This record gives sequence, structure tokens and C-alpha cells, in this order.
Amino acid sequence: MDRIPVYIDIENLAEIFSLDRDSDIFYGLKKLLSVESILTFLDYENDLISHPLYPHISKELVKSNYITKCLDKTEHYLHHPFKTNLQHHIPNKSSIVFSHDTDRVNSCVESNGILLGGIGHEQIIYNRLNYFRETYKAFRILPMDDRFNGYKDLEPYILPFTELIINEPYLFVPEQRNYNLDKYLDHNFKPLMRSLLRGVQNKINISILVFENIENEKDPSSFSHWYDYKSKSYEKLYNYINEFLKKEFGGARFKLWLVVSPYLRKARHDRFILTNYQFINANAGLTFYDDNGSFINRGEAIEMYSIMDDNYRKELLPSVLKNLQEKVVDNVKLTHTMRIFGIGNGNSYFLKFI
Repeated sequence: MDRIPVYIDIENLAEIFSLDRDSDIFYGLKKLLSVESILTFLDYENDLISHPLYPHISKELVKSNYITKCLDKTEHYLHHPFKTNLQHHIPNKSSIVFSHDTDRVNSCVESNGILLGGIGHEQIIYNRLNYFRETYKAFRILPMDDRFNGYKDLEPYILPFTELIINEPYLFVPEQRNYNLDKYLDHNFKPLMRSLLRGVQNKINISILVFENIENEKDPSSFSHWYDYKSKSYEKLYNYINEFLKKEFGGARFKLWLVVSPYLRKARHDRFILTNYQFINANAGLTFYDDNGSFINRGEAIEMYSIMDDNYRKELLPSVLKNLQEKVVDNVKLTHTMRIFGIGNGNSYFLKFI
């Protein structure tokens, strides 16, 4: 993704241009809009030109490297009054929408997994994408030191999402086999999902990619808790995740895919969370506790990037998605189709399962 699609009303731009020109927030918003984004006005061209603010705004836009356009007929769902279920209409789920219709934004923001802002919300959205840093950074590092309190420390930085990918080969397999599995999941998988899904009311796609060594299927003493020898399937794990999400989130609000890699070389080593707006990298794993709730993770930090970071957006994100698709999903689909669950849901936004 070269530039971020930003849909915006002329009144929102006027609000931004009224900020103190020497302030960090103005510099950050200007960089976001002029360098990292392509702006689409929420008006057709004739309506935009006749807007009383247009002469002032047009003078501002020629002062920097803005790329702008107006709505075309295919984007009618964004014309005022815009449709309230925008996430189903906007092709690029990493888009940002600013509108002068603040009341309409407020009424539908919770039912959409996209970044929506009304008048006066421009700074809020920027700050969230910038992880509340004072200057333009678009990334944050959380040290896993004595100040780190686990999954809840992630919650302030989770952006809205329609797409959620979790790559953690050992999310459902304890580090030590003598751990009580139920308690291990109670301290890791469940609180992780609750922190990610806290407050989410929109429909979402959830893809979870894990690892279970196929060699263990040959030895009954090594069988995974999740493996059914008779059906030769890990459907038990898919059903476990599905039932948990239904209870916590509601069955009509999500689609779930599970990929169980048969070989470590076909799984991705880095453990991360990927959404349509951000990347959360935890090299030492996303499981923090043992079955007694004692902190055991040996990592130094968790790294978080938003699409506002051009290096992440242009280089890391395409690479991550390419590797997940080709080296994990496509490989498993080719050789061990029974290890992919949720194919009946079709494709997600980022990954193709059929």
C-alpha cells in the first residue's frame, strides 16, 4: 500500500488548518495527509468547487505534496448522508474516514472496524495511529519489565479492526507439557482475546495460525490434546476457539479460520498480531504466563507499528502477508488440506483460503 486512503470533508481539513502551525500535532497531521495519504473529498467535483471553503482550502493544498481527488460514482456509499455500515462497502479496510457529520459518525463508529472521525476528532485519530507519541513516530515499544502488566497493557493501543490475524505457533501448546492445559489457556489465550476484542461491536475476520508437528501423529504417546486419532483431525481445536468466541463475542459477529502447520519450517517463526491498521510483534511469543499465572515470557519488548509508518506499510506489511499466504496457507492447503479450518467462510480480507 503506497499511500493510505483517507476520505475527508472540506470542513475537517479546515479544522486541521486552523491548528497552531508550529505545533507537533499540526506537523503530524500535515505529514499524514500530505505525505502518507491520498485524499478523497466526500463530495462530487462540482459540489466541492462550489463549497464556500474551497478557495481557502485549495490554496493550502498547493503548498505541499497532497494528492487529492473527489468521489466517483462507485463511491456513492460515502456521499452524504453516508451509509452507516461503511466497513462492508470500502474496498481498502485500512482506509480512514473523516466527516463533518459528527452525529452520524458517533452513531455508527462502534459498528465499524475502520477509523472514523467527525469534526474535532482529527487529532484523536492521529494520536491513536501515532500511539500517543508527542512527535510523529507511528510506532511504540512496550518494554516487558517490572512495569509490564500483561495483556491489559496492550488495550490502550489497539486500533479498530475488521481483520485480525494471530500468528503464534505455540498459542495452544504449553511450553512445558506438564502444565495444566485449561489453566494455561485461562491465563494466556483467553485474556489475550479479551484484550483484543474489548469493546469490539463490529463484524470481524479472525485468522489464527499455529503449529503441531505431524511427526507426533505417529506416536500415540505424543498425540496433541487437540488431535483426534480416529478422524486424524484438529477440529477439536477449531471448535474450542469457535465456542469461546461465540460466548465472548457472539456467533454472528465473526468468521474464524484456523491453520495448523504440520512442519515448523512451514510456520512463521515471529509471533505477531496483524490487523488492518497495525502490527504488534512479540518475538518471544504471545503467551506470557504458566498455568499458575506466573510470568514466564523471556522477551525484552513488544513492538507496535501502525500504517502511518511508511516503512511498515510499504515494505513489512506486504512481506508479512506474502509469507503468510505463500509459505503457510498455500503450502498447508496444497499438502495437508485437513489442517485448514473455516474454508467454508471463503476468503478473509488479507488471506485467500479457497
